[in-house]
Amino acid sequence: MLPEGGLPDRARLERRALNYLARYPASQARLEMVLRRRARREAAGELEGLDALVRSVVVALAERGLVDDRAFAEARARALLRRGRSPRRVRAELTQDGVAAELIEPALRQAAPEEPDLDRAAAVRYARRRGLGPFRPEPERAARRDRDLRALVRQGFGLPLARDVVDAADPASLHDTLA
Repeated sequence: MLPEGGLPDRARLERRALNYLARYPASQARLEMVLRRRARREAAGELEGLDALVRSVVVALAERGLVDDRAFAEARARALLRRGRSPRRVRAELTQDGVAAELIEPALRQAAPEEPDLDRAAAVRYARRRGLGPFRPEPERAARRDRDLRALVRQGFGLPLARDVVDAADPASLHDTLA
């Protein structure tokens, strides 16, 4: 229980942070935002020192290795690329998650070191997942071409790349160009 009109104590915030981290992967910025929001609801009017307290808890957890922005960025980038997100969109999502700009590019390189062209590989994955272009049955391909192009462009892929993927003769020709 909180003291009347006071701040949550440090141990309570740490328990809440550990419970959150057990359920969700998070960057330091995301964890800080979640803790701050919950603590503000509980602190009946007394907000002075709350931000510093929350920040100190997050920093202490990071020092103990329980919150690692680099590992979070790599895992999140790998998952997003596997789902066919464009590198541009992955960068935007990592930025939104509060990952520092200097960690994003290394995370992208680390997430798919075997891929010479991340954009192309992600576009092919997305097309395969969604059944676009050469992954669509032949009778529907011509009628759905523009729709497939728009789908790829909305995902953050450039129009020339979208055209290359959608207009590929068959799925095998896309995989040959990735090798």
